[in-house]
Amino acid sequence: MSGGASSHNISKSGDAEALLSLRASIDPLTKLQWSTGSHVCTWQGVKHCLNGRVTKLVVEGFNLTGTLDGQSLNLLDQLRVLSFKQNSLSGEIPPLSGLANLKSLFLNDNNFSGEIPASLSSMHRLKVVVLSGNGIAGPIPPSFVGLSRLLLLYLPDNRLTGAIPTFNQTSLRFLT
Repeated sequence: MSGGASSHNISKSGDAEALLSLRASIDPLTKLQWSTGSHVCTWQGVKHCLNGRVTKLVVEGFNLTGTLDGQSLNLLDQLRVLSFKQNSLSGEIPPLSGLANLKSLFLNDNNFSGEIPASLSSMHRLKVVVLSGNGIAGPIPPSFVGLSRLLLLYLPDNRLTGAIPTFNQTSLRFLT
């Protein structure tokens, strides 16, 4: 009987370990008060959990710096909402294909560079993608036309180039 409880605790601690590893890459001044002495679902910015797993992480306006650790972030595979908006994160947006349940992604108003990761187009549950106010360059990945649930794609104030793909999703309500 303890085997089931033990594996359940491992998944919970997995999210805690992933968040602590992520914090090491973006929070050198330890502004996020995350402690292994408390349950991960009570941590600052963790807005929702389901069955002990983090499903909504909203860490906005903390002036976080550094680059997103994609390896740690992808371990949070139950995330539905991820927001790091209004920070000072830089570098390229890492591939996030491990976040198969992600519905909303807010990385706006940071200092991201590079291109929009084409890996986002493999995340078929994505409904909202907000990447405005960064230094992202290059084209909008043509593969985004395959995101059948996409409602909102918000990309202004970047350095995007190239043609806008022909979006034919009936769900798409806002594209800029």
